[in-house]
Order: sequence, then C-alpha cells, then structure tokens
Amino acid sequence: MNSKWWDGFQTGILVALVALVIVFLNIEPAHGAEQRPPVNFAMLRDVVCQHETRGKVDPDDAVGEAREVGRCQIQKGTAELVGYDVKNRDLMAEGGALSREVAKAVLEYCARKFGPSAGIPTRDTHRITYCYNRGPWSEYEQRGKGWRAWNYANVTSTQYQYRYSSGVMELAER
Repeated sequence: MNSKWWDGFQTGILVALVALVIVFLNIEPAHGAEQRPPVNFAMLRDVVCQHETRGKVDPDDAVGEAREVGRCQIQKGTAELVGYDVKNRDLMAEGGALSREVAKAVLEYCARKFGPSAGIPTRDTHRITYCYNRGPWSEYEQRGKGWRAWNYANVTSTQYQYRYSSGVMELAER
C-alpha cells in the first residue's frame, strides 16, 4: 500500500513540475526584458507582401479567396481598421505603394495587439504575421482553428529571420 501511495505522490510531483515549467515558458517578459532585436517593419512587410503574391505575373492585380486584393493581399475592412478609407482599386494601384503602406500599418497594429501588455509592441514575428494572415481582429491560437495561419506565420517569420540575420536588405527601406 505504501508503494502505491509513493508512486502516486511521485507522479503528482512530476505533473506539478511539468505544469510549472509550461507556465514559466509561456510568461511574457517584462517590458524592456525581451531579448529579440526590434522588428524591422519595412523588411517584414516586404517578406509578407512577396509571400502573399508569389508567382503572380502582376501582383498588383492579385485577388485572393477571401476578397483580399493587391500586392499585399489587404481586405478593405482591414485597411479601415488601421485608419485607411480606401477602395479595392486603390489597393490594386500600379506599383503597390498604398498596399505596402497599409500592410506595414497592419503589421504594426498586430505588434501592438500581441505585445506583452497594451501598447508595448511585441518582437515576436510569428505572432505578428499570424495576426496579419488571420486578421487583426483574431486571437492568437496554438495551432487550433488557425492552422493555416500558423503555417503561414511559420514560413513568413522564418523568411524574415533569415533576411534579418543575414543582413539581406534589398527589399526593405533602411
């Protein structure tokens, strides 16, 4: 009988330790304690926009499944959320300047939304690009319903990290 009690006690302690480790790993760092470098939003925007319309002959004319348009695949409602009163044709203008401008504003909005506390931008490019793909009104989920956005964030944040760490700046503003 003592052996069963001891085994149960050990299992309970192990479960508690694992739970504490999980909680500890998910705690956001205090403001200023985040070790990641600041996000280069121009570079992140260029990575996202290039990924959105990869393979298109004319990326400015691209229209997605969810009625997102232009080089950076912006929905009209998303543009309005970050302060742009535009028509779809404005987002599809030649050269994609407005689409890129709105995309950068959306990424910055997402950084503030998923920051460690209100108004403090996060440096987690996975969360930022997940928000961009899923929509700024969505919540960050660990693979659940947002598996497609999760995979999108994996690809775009990895591409960004590669460019950032290798100093590839050909697309981004300095």
